[in-house]
Amino acid sequence: MGKYRSYRERINFETLSVESKSLKSLLSRELQNDYGLSKLESDVLSLRSLIWLQDMNSGPLPGQLLKSVPATPIKKYALTKRTKVKLTVVDINRDGEIWREFGLAVMQRGRALRLIYETWRQGGWASYSELSSLLNVTPNALSNRVRELKEFGVWLPHVGNKNNVLAGSESLFHSVIIKKFLDSERTENLREVFSLTVSDLELILRNAVTIWDLQNEGCEISKISQFVGLRSEEVESILSVLKDYAFDRKKSWEDLYQCYRSKGDGASVFSNSPIPGDSNEDKNLEDENLDLLDILEKEHGMSLISGRIYLRRLRELADRLSIENGKREGETIFFAISSDEGPRTRLSEGKIIPVCLEYFSPDDLEHGPRGSHKNRVSDLKFARILRYTTQTHEQRGLLSIPDLAMLMGIGIDAIRRLIKSNPQIVVPTRGLIKDIGRSVSHKCKIVELYLQMYTETEILERTGHCYESIEAYLKEFARVVTLVNEGLNDVMIRRVTGRSMSLVRAYLDLYQKYDNNPDYAFRIAHLRNVFAREDAEQKAAPSNEKKKLPFSHT
Repeated sequence: MGKYRSYRERINFETLSVESKSLKSLLSRELQNDYGLSKLESDVLSLRSLIWLQDMNSGPLPGQLLKSVPATPIKKYALTKRTKVKLTVVDINRDGEIWREFGLAVMQRGRALRLIYETWRQGGWASYSELSSLLNVTPNALSNRVRELKEFGVWLPHVGNKNNVLAGSESLFHSVIIKKFLDSERTENLREVFSLTVSDLELILRNAVTIWDLQNEGCEISKISQFVGLRSEEVESILSVLKDYAFDRKKSWEDLYQCYRSKGDGASVFSNSPIPGDSNEDKNLEDENLDLLDILEKEHGMSLISGRIYLRRLRELADRLSIENGKREGETIFFAISSDEGPRTRLSEGKIIPVCLEYFSPDDLEHGPRGSHKNRVSDLKFARILRYTTQTHEQRGLLSIPDLAMLMGIGIDAIRRLIKSNPQIVVPTRGLIKDIGRSVSHKCKIVELYLQMYTETEILERTGHCYESIEAYLKEFARVVTLVNEGLNDVMIRRVTGRSMSLVRAYLDLYQKYDNNPDYAFRIAHLRNVFAREDAEQKAAPSNEKKKLPFSHT
């Protein structure tokens, strides 16, 4: 029990550390610090702001990407008939909340369900082999994840499942949830099976009442579907379910309707939220600003000046995200802590920067379910770990192991095992670069590669470090070797060098490992000579003379 509790506490801490760098969290902190909103008010407005950002920016937001998918459910045409859709591969706050409450498997099921229905709503069809590659699981594991949904009667629109759902059927995702809820199914059970947060379930129920009101007012199905962001088949399916309960005057439906029904006149559901495709579709930017300013003033208590400043901030953010993301297929934006921040910097106080990652690459298919190993994805996972961390490091950011776990939707311990199983490759995570935690210092790995006769150019290609950093680490190691040969113990070496005790001992362990091996005597002697020569030159040279780097860039 104690082990399970400590595991849950660790998951909570690590997932929350990732969420603290999400766009929602950054907006929430800004609203609290700069606009004086309470935590609750800022959380609500930050969620709403993400929707506004989506309208301001036609490209993918952080966690979203453009991807080519099959345009047909027929398997033999899936590779030739394609269409491009926008998918939410990572929803940090939502995925993190589900992971903490229900576990990793439920979070993975939620991601699969989200991707399947997002693809279908944009005219595409999800392929299990391509989807499993995105989710870093095998097709068999993916089938196991969604089996419970099928047992609940949910129809999943994927390649090979070409039996179209007839209008009015009750097997679509939202329809099944609404029906189960009105049949008094426990909400906790519903949320776990369908991987829903509390706000997810509330939105589905609110949309059901909105759809009912709009239909009674004579609104066309196509316009209702655009308003709530669902396909026409989904709207018709929901109405089919609601008509049965309304006809029988079920108390569960009456209670739900009273809870979420539109207040005031019948047109209230349209206020400040014009239906796409309606006569107000071509509303200009000034009118949109007036609508949003009205919402900020009446619902969030902002002054006119504060509201204008905040909206301008959102539009600048939308423009910046549009520039950061090249809108190339497979790329997404993720927020990482700057590599300039020290190891002790709190995430809430450090500099967070957006980095553009190649989340999906065509080369991934060679390592994944469509490659030679249909039931093994370990090569795919490690290739992505190395790509994500290296690309982030090149953009002056650093990813932690929890960041990688959230990005890839796999366990934190699995990330650690994959890195540990490839000791010959330096993965530039934040823990390694900043010497956080119990992992072997990246400095020791770089020195060890040098002792193994790798050139500095080869080390640079493997680790992503610059020449100056590599040379600095080699000089640091050479100094420790010189000091231990002069008879100093590890405590004195720590005081002389100013390095941490763990790093000094790691250097000493590395020296003992290679010192008695004649195969590495040349490199050890070279390090000693270079340090002694440079030390003598520094003492003889004027203080303002530029120092030369002792190692060649070959």
